[in-house]
Amino acid sequence: MREISEIISSEDKKNPYTDQELADMLSMPRIKVINERNKLNIPDSRDRRKDILLKDLKEILSLNPNVSERKLTELMIDRGYKISRNIISRVLKEFEGDFFPKEKEIYQLEESLLPKMHTQDTGFNKLIGSNGSLKNKIDLAKAAILYPPNGLHTLIYGGTGVGKSELAECMYEFAVSNNVKSKDAPFIIFNCADYAENPNLLISQLFGVVKGAYTGANADRDGLVEKANGGILFLDEIHRLPPEGQEILFYLIDKGKYRRLGETNTERKVNVLILGATTENPESNLLLTFRRRIPMLIELPKLIDRPLSERLEILIMFLVREANRINKNLLVCRDVLMSLMLYNCQGNIGQLKSDVQVICAKSYVKYMSKNTDEVVIDLEDLSNFIKSSFLKGGTANKTVMNLVTDDLYIDIKNMEGYRNEINQYINENEIYQYIENEYQTLEKQGLKVEEIDEILHEKVENKLGKIMNNKNIAKLLNINELKTIVRPEVIDITEGILKIVREKYQVINKSFFIALAIHINFTIERILTGKKIIKSNINKSRNELVQEFEIAEKIRRMIEKATKLKIPEDECGYIALYIKKFCSDELILEPKVRVIIITHGHVAEGMAEVANQLLGVDDAIGIEIELDESPEDALERTIKVVKQVDEGKGCLLLVDMGSLGGFASVVQEVTGIRTKTIGRVDTLIALEAVRKASIEGDNLDNIVKELNEAKIYKGTFKNEIANKEFLKNKKKALVTVCLTGQGNALNIKKFIENHLDRKNTGIKIFPIGFIDQHDIEEEVSRLSDEYEIVAVCGTINPKVSNVPFISYESLLSGKGISRIEKLMDLYIEEEKEEEKAESLGELINEELIYLDLDALSKEDVIDTMTQALENKGYVNGKFALSIYKREAMGSGIFNNKVAIPHGLPENVIKPAISIAKLKNPIQWDKDVMVDLVFMLALKENNRDEIRKLFSMIRDENLLIELASKDSNKEIKKMFS
Repeated sequence: MREISEIISSEDKKNPYTDQELADMLSMPRIKVINERNKLNIPDSRDRRKDILLKDLKEILSLNPNVSERKLTELMIDRGYKISRNIISRVLKEFEGDFFPKEKEIYQLEESLLPKMHTQDTGFNKLIGSNGSLKNKIDLAKAAILYPPNGLHTLIYGGTGVGKSELAECMYEFAVSNNVKSKDAPFIIFNCADYAENPNLLISQLFGVVKGAYTGANADRDGLVEKANGGILFLDEIHRLPPEGQEILFYLIDKGKYRRLGETNTERKVNVLILGATTENPESNLLLTFRRRIPMLIELPKLIDRPLSERLEILIMFLVREANRINKNLLVCRDVLMSLMLYNCQGNIGQLKSDVQVICAKSYVKYMSKNTDEVVIDLEDLSNFIKSSFLKGGTANKTVMNLVTDDLYIDIKNMEGYRNEINQYINENEIYQYIENEYQTLEKQGLKVEEIDEILHEKVENKLGKIMNNKNIAKLLNINELKTIVRPEVIDITEGILKIVREKYQVINKSFFIALAIHINFTIERILTGKKIIKSNINKSRNELVQEFEIAEKIRRMIEKATKLKIPEDECGYIALYIKKFCSDELILEPKVRVIIITHGHVAEGMAEVANQLLGVDDAIGIEIELDESPEDALERTIKVVKQVDEGKGCLLLVDMGSLGGFASVVQEVTGIRTKTIGRVDTLIALEAVRKASIEGDNLDNIVKELNEAKIYKGTFKNEIANKEFLKNKKKALVTVCLTGQGNALNIKKFIENHLDRKNTGIKIFPIGFIDQHDIEEEVSRLSDEYEIVAVCGTINPKVSNVPFISYESLLSGKGISRIEKLMDLYIEEEKEEEKAESLGELINEELIYLDLDALSKEDVIDTMTQALENKGYVNGKFALSIYKREAMGSGIFNNKVAIPHGLPENVIKPAISIAKLKNPIQWDKDVMVDLVFMLALKENNRDEIRKLFSMIRDENLLIELASKDSNKEIKKMFS
């Protein structure tokens, strides 16, 4: 601390030492310098220089307020600063109000110092590409505004979404900022398409109308042209203006005069600048006489014709806007940025903006139930259309790869908080310090060395597991950030380690690189500072982790070679545990029957795509045979596909007609691969075949047998055609279901209503509470007399026959909404046969019962109970998240007394019910206080047990009796 203080006190105030420079001078870790400097209450280098930097900047700018950033940087360097233009630019933006004299003082400067016609870029500088692809267009726009005496009427044209309206707004701002138009000059916007079907009304809106001019014109009325007098009138979609309207506008442009609709003797004068916009070719969609009166034409380029660097700037601009709109920091994964850079955005900037808003909204919904400051956007939040180019190898685009080098983190607050989070994570990541603290705690408990070693080993594994799942690593740190935290050689060492590990493992957690780099950095620092690595029996698993220890030994030697330091052999144990936790062998996927759809004409590929999308797989293949293609050629193509896709369980050919029915036997004879055929394929048969093959993993014989013999094939498929007219007359409906009652089912209904495009569907939604309705299937059956039930949506699957179920989580992600829209006319698969359910008593285990649980909040209770369920193997790591999502939707409160939080069945490993009697009542939801909590971790086949549980806790006497019990065994017995 003394050395740091002395060095800083004698530093050059214009160029103070950075923390990294101090670390190099003192041969100590940068993080230690930061910690010691903070203890001394010494600001960082940026803050230490701030006052003197601002003083000199103000002095220069007071003499020459119009100096460019480049020139300003040169002047500051002349004054002795080691500074870049980028830093100057940042400081100017951050402290803009401190630099420049007040407005009155500016006007007091000698007029001779200012150009006679000094134009400010106000308005245009907010357009991305103003100095790039749009520079020539903006020069034309400036000329149109500045041209004496009143500017040039202008037509802006280009495809939908290229930014025509934005350019028009910028032209108005430019006109005002350069005193071409007064500050209160009107800017009137009118979309001609709004009244295109009624020419009289359109013309009256523009030019005004006199009473009686047409039926309904009951009084004289001003037009927009009159309201725009002295300013600018922007006519969007001007090509929708009818010929008579164009002629009136032509006269206005030519003479500066016009008449209201119905006026014959009076002419009115205005001074108005016309800006028009059109998506059409002006040469073919506007009258020649009118077109010739528009002297300035500006064509805006499509997004695809603009540089990729500008597309990235536009993309980031939209993402920043959305981050501010939802008031959350955004972490946008690199793959997402790559996809948005590569996809065919036909709607140009407008579509890109809309797509970004949809993606951010979907991601926000996913995270709204979390108490976090950031929203993560990853590849699964993108539609297939957006990510298709990226997934098909668009990453080969070198320009995009060079532009998008890392994840994008948008911090809407400040970087200091961001840095604090990083430092907090780093401190939490020091395994050695963690072990030392735990060792001392265990030692004080009087445990034997062997017991301490055993406990420590388990604790280290758990600690590494938490680090691996700590999303802060991916959110907060990238390689560039890492370089500011660890020693430079550590990056190279860790990259070398990755090469070794990738030779042995196919699946490597994305946090491995950063977590291991920080660990190695701590190892080096401990050795340099003389700290010992605590000897624990960390190597006790050497016999179990043979491969991990072999790799760890290579890594240890690699670190020694790179650092010229002696790395203790005990370090291998830690590295081996990192490898065990973060790396795994290649995932082995179960082989399945492959379904190949073969049709004449362009049908098969569409059928395959529908099946894949609805079932969430990518397994169905379509082969389309041209009508003039020979059977021999078609057979050869089929043989080739079968050879490519077979996974060892055979192939099922779904064919439409004719000679294709005999393909299977020939394919099997030629290839030796078991092949079967089913004829008269349609989309519903394809769905069922793919479901059985890909989701159920059924064998080839069973699939063929069930498709040929099952009622669904013999009856329902054919009846779809027979019943088509009947179904046409039925209204469509959805049923929403929640375990804890109709209230939350109503919330799900509202969510669907807000997100489902129901303009053309006319679909009705019925909310039903699972515990309110004794037989949901009967209720759905009753509704189906009047309605065609498209799907059941909610938090629990009631298993209604022949009606597909869509989970609430799927709705939140957006996939469920898409599926509902696709289900309007499609039949979806029957559910799998249920497994045998446990009795209620078997679901309640003593180890999951809490007596007098001391908790301060609802979150305390949920965290305690879910953590126990996860630790004891009842649920996976996503279970807690699913509970919080459901609580965000609406709390599970029963009879205003008992809380019943419950998670998604898909996150349940083995079903269980956890019970907590709280020491003191806590507020669970608004004004509801509870002191009894039942947490349900149940599967779909536990419906009867759920009903039994709710039936029991309806009984007030049982709740009173339960409150009096003081042993876990007695409570379990009550439900057995």
